Amino acid sequence: MRSPLRRSRGAISLAALAVVSIAILVLCVVLLRLNTAREMDGGDADVLTVYCAAGLRPAMEAVRESYEAEYGVRIDVNFGGSGSLLGTIRGAAAGDLYVAADIAYMDRARELGLCAEVLPLAWQKPVVAVAEGNPKGIREFKDLLRDDVQVGMANPEAAAVGKCVRTELRKAGLWSQLKARLAVMKMTVNEVANDVKMGAIDAGITWDATLTSYPGMEAVGMPELGGGERQIACGLLTSSEVPTSALRFARYLTARDRGLLEFGKRGFRVIDGDKWVEIPRLIVMSGAMLRPGIEDMIVAFQRREGCELEVTFNGCGVLVSQMKAGSWPDAYLSCDRSFMEQVQEGFEGPRDLTENDMVIIVPEGNPEGIRGLIDLREERLRVGLADPTKSALGALTQRMLKRAGLATAVNAGIELRSPTGDMLVNQMLIGALDAAVVYRSNALAHGENRDRLDLVEVKVEGATAYQNYAVGRETDHPWLLDRFFARVRARATRGVFESVGFRWIGR
Repeated sequence: MRSPLRRSRGAISLAALAVVSIAILVLCVVLLRLNTAREMDGGDADVLTVYCAAGLRPAMEAVRESYEAEYGVRIDVNFGGSGSLLGTIRGAAAGDLYVAADIAYMDRARELGLCAEVLPLAWQKPVVAVAEGNPKGIREFKDLLRDDVQVGMANPEAAAVGKCVRTELRKAGLWSQLKARLAVMKMTVNEVANDVKMGAIDAGITWDATLTSYPGMEAVGMPELGGGERQIACGLLTSSEVPTSALRFARYLTARDRGLLEFGKRGFRVIDGDKWVEIPRLIVMSGAMLRPGIEDMIVAFQRREGCELEVTFNGCGVLVSQMKAGSWPDAYLSCDRSFMEQVQEGFEGPRDLTENDMVIIVPEGNPEGIRGLIDLREERLRVGLADPTKSALGALTQRMLKRAGLATAVNAGIELRSPTGDMLVNQMLIGALDAAVVYRSNALAHGENRDRLDLVEVKVEGATAYQNYAVGRETDHPWLLDRFFARVRARATRGVFESVGFRWIGR
């Protein structure tokens, strides 16, 4: 009986990897499909339930009205303090979206398993609201502690602005002093602003953007309150039974030419959001080697987001040529960093994803006794290599052979040059080749390969390719692509990559 690990001959049987690899792959695919089933709408929603921070009410109401008029979907919005709403969401286990005044609440919601995707929206910062003209002359924090100044703020347990300010004042050792001087503590930032407007208090701690809805008032900035801005964000609740419809409204809310217009009018510092399209259509280019890792995930992502991805899998040499000719995609996943570098001017900063070794594949049993690259010089062997003008695999193979001093000898006897590694695997399977240099993932991509091929490790410098990805500088949908790549980096997708021979280096 053959040993599954024939290291003495330089080859490792793919059959020996089959049990573990197939088990991992099946598990990951099952998880992806279970997630997909959970993620599907089964149709458009007639009603969406949104939990929204009270201080965002004027802008949210305007967005709600326009969306209802444009698409006929009723948006039921429950307003309250961000903290109070989070408690409601935990208890109700129902609803579709949560819009918090401080992303810290969104982070907590994710920790509790209540929230999935998060879409950033705008920024705001805490200030002291006073009547126009500042009649009590409140300029500094110490003025809030005067006997003649009545101060109010939102409850830190209920509202984001209250929690933010309490956190900052505790850091500075000032919280106990302010707490002792508080005349009122309200449940929402709007209630605090109303008290200032009506003259019930002299000063109220609110968000700066809140005051745009309250004429006759002005803001006093104080560094002790935490001068840094807080990000407002919208999160998809895991309780949503219509995630695609909910995400569609979330995209509308955070679109630069829809919802963000309303927030910008009301003093919020909005993000540079995506352009609104009901069904976004994006072009993605990917090295062919990455297909096994992301193919199922792409299908699930399109269904969940209600978008269409036109994905081209090809050799990176071909893809780079198309880009240089003017066909720029919205996003690119490279076979190797060297190919991303050739088109870097068209993309934002790339991020690492995986690494993949080049190996020699041979028929089961390694009948020619191939131990390494040096054996590929034999004239009797039918050797296949990837085309260096069309693929990263080909270019990296030639670079590796040159470093090993074998380029001339090996290239002299090449039987076949192929644009992709999977085509070399196919030629091997039909008996047209004795050996071929491919990526490990090419060899492990399909279960039927595992009992018919062995692999020989290539232990020379340059035998590893490093995959990365980037978002196009000119895309209209950078935030949608940010969520796409979050799915690429997700644990389930990572498991699929690892099951077919990739090593994970992404963060």
